[in-house]
Amino acid sequence: MTLAIVTTLAVLAVMLATYLMFRVIGTRRHTLLLTADEKSRWDDTVVRRVGNPLVVASLVGTLTSLATAYLFFIGTSKVFGYWILVCPVSIFVGGFVTNRITSRVLSSEHLRSRITGLSQQSGVIARLFWTSDVANMRVSRAVKWISIISIAGIIWLEFALFSDVLGLLLGIDQLLIRASICGFSAFVVTHFTIRFGLRGFVFADAFHSPLLVLAAIAIAVTTAVHFAQSQTTPFDGAVIRTLVTPLVDTTSGLLFVGHVLVLNAFLVVFTEAHWLRLWALTERPVISQQLAGTGSTALVWLVLSVCGLLAFGITGTVGENAVADLLARFGENGIVAVTIFWLGAAAALFSTADTQIYSLLLVSRFDPLSGQIDDAQFANMRPALIAGIAAALFFGLYWAARESQVPFEKIIFIIIPFTLNLMPAFAALLFRRRPSALLVTLSLLGYMAFATLGFLQAADEFTMTLSASLVPIVVSLFVWLCPRESVENGR
Repeated sequence: MTLAIVTTLAVLAVMLATYLMFRVIGTRRHTLLLTADEKSRWDDTVVRRVGNPLVVASLVGTLTSLATAYLFFIGTSKVFGYWILVCPVSIFVGGFVTNRITSRVLSSEHLRSRITGLSQQSGVIARLFWTSDVANMRVSRAVKWISIISIAGIIWLEFALFSDVLGLLLGIDQLLIRASICGFSAFVVTHFTIRFGLRGFVFADAFHSPLLVLAAIAIAVTTAVHFAQSQTTPFDGAVIRTLVTPLVDTTSGLLFVGHVLVLNAFLVVFTEAHWLRLWALTERPVISQQLAGTGSTALVWLVLSVCGLLAFGITGTVGENAVADLLARFGENGIVAVTIFWLGAAAALFSTADTQIYSLLLVSRFDPLSGQIDDAQFANMRPALIAGIAAALFFGLYWAARESQVPFEKIIFIIIPFTLNLMPAFAALLFRRRPSALLVTLSLLGYMAFATLGFLQAADEFTMTLSASLVPIVVSLFVWLCPRESVENGR
């Protein structure tokens, strides 16, 4: 009972602190978008004074999500053993890739004009591919829907895994209650984000990111102490080899490495959050602080990966059960470690979900025919109504996923890399070719074919699931076969 109370209070404390920060820093808005005057003042005051730390905080908070980092590394590091170390290395390398692609795009006056300026459609990826040409409108529409599906999937995954682990720790077996937790948490974060807008969640990330970093370090240290206490033999090479030996076979391990290298190389630059960040915090701090942000993220991921390997040595389990078992062990020796874990977990949930929710609202209202976002669509928004709809939808999706017993590890490996299907379109821009909606569609169809085959395999078999992320690369090679018409000529 004590553990349940502490867990609940820790989560509610982060929610309350976030709300208070929104109230102090954010502004209650009747429209979601910033006007040109508001954006100009934002650039002159906020960005000029604290743009650099806000970029780093946003990167760390968005990339160190609850589902795909905080819980994934603690629960799944042992599954891939020493292969897991490719994750922190590759996310840092991804910073170089992000800057290279971003600079390449901005070096083209034609492309730069689409994503710079005071109007907020400049922060939407689909805007990069929009022109008055019908073919480009089709590409823009395809890009828009890939982004929507990717963002919605990530948001749902965050709340779903939050509900799962919270339910396991509290001993809640009833699906109705777990689904209700998913719906309630979705309601709170969605309502806060819509009500207080960009200013609110950008500054909230500056609170959430340090909190989740400190929590990750504290949990790793606590795990190391518990591991040392659980050992009856000296800590030597044999123990280390046991900890880092993968549970998957070599083929799956190599596929995991390929999957991660491709994903993390493009994880930032192919997501809406990057282009929204580029618009909201401007070009100079975003590019100059990219490596600081991905480097900081890499260190946090490394800490969490080591924590996950040690956790297996304590619990002997993997996945969500490993996280719950580890927290139960912490609870036997006091409540401090459990409290810290949930403070970090709630911060990770907020820091990822709020940015994604804001991006989803923008992308969903982007019109591929006009290339604009009409601010009138956001006039007199009703945050509670929209949040209520999101809560009901996520409640139902969680219920369906748990009833069908879909393995969440496979869902993670499909949802997170989904945005890689933008690669054929980006390849065309980078090589100054006309983007093709057909190639984007082929990438998407191939990706989903592998994903479907992956779900038909056994729960612990990841061959097809991991292979899905390689499809966009293969399809992108066909960009070389496209007509050599430059983007500038393809207006």
